[in-house]
Amino acid sequence: MFETFVLYLSNADIDNEAMGRNLRSIQAPELRNTAMTFAQKLRQEGRQEGRQEGRLTTLREIVLETLSLRFGDVPVGLGEAIRLITDEEKLRALQRSSVCCNSIEEFSKSL
Repeated sequence: MFETFVLYLSNADIDNEAMGRNLRSIQAPELRNTAMTFAQKLRQEGRQEGRQEGRLTTLREIVLETLSLRFGDVPVGLGEAIRLITDEEKLRALQRSSVCCNSIEEFSKSL
């Protein structure tokens, strides 16, 4: 029940510093440890999600930049399709394809 409450609070629009102060002010050691462990877990998950999104964004930019350098302007639809990809392995395959393909049309077939 307590974890559900903390999860609700973490999704609400509240002051994170104030929430941290409130968690530190909990007097019951067991409850305080649970709250702090849960808060640490949420922070760690947030960091991991941020790193993953950063990798995806970088891979998308590399694919688009490689295509642009090799073939000139990347068609708008192709660029949009690449920006929608959320699978890291697919983006890595596209990165390799962007280097090895002979034309933008050949690359497009790898989507």
